[in-house]
Amino acid sequence: MPFPFSETNSIENISTQISNLFDMDSTKFESEIIKIKSDIFLKARGSETNFWNLLSEEKYPGLRNVALQLLSYFGSTYLCETAFSHMKMIKTEFRSTLSDDHLEQCLRLAVSNYSLITTNWSTTCNVTLQQWPDQQNNMLIKLI
Repeated sequence: MPFPFSETNSIENISTQISNLFDMDSTKFESEIIKIKSDIFLKARGSETNFWNLLSEEKYPGLRNVALQLLSYFGSTYLCETAFSHMKMIKTEFRSTLSDDHLEQCLRLAVSNYSLITTNWSTTCNVTLQQWPDQQNNMLIKLI
């Protein structure tokens, strides 16, 4: 990846686009871009694949944050396609009246890998009741 801020790109244009996408102050980005353009160390290392990791958190907090957010997006559309497949099954002809909140909750359950662990509640109750033996609990244990 070449040095991202070449002379042909307008600083104002870049900072405006970034601030529109991430709802941040464009003047903050303008000053950080100017600092990056004048940083000799970053220009020398501009062709490296880990360019954005070279940015100092103290010097360039805004641009580093934006770059890491962009780089952390999924490299595949697998999860998106899976979510749409599940949404298609959830929002059938008969369930088309689901609210957005309910649909979001159903999608979260459908896409997640979380599974409920079923337990034998009668065994759990017996163990719990036997820990505090008194007359009432002994009667309950006999009932179970």
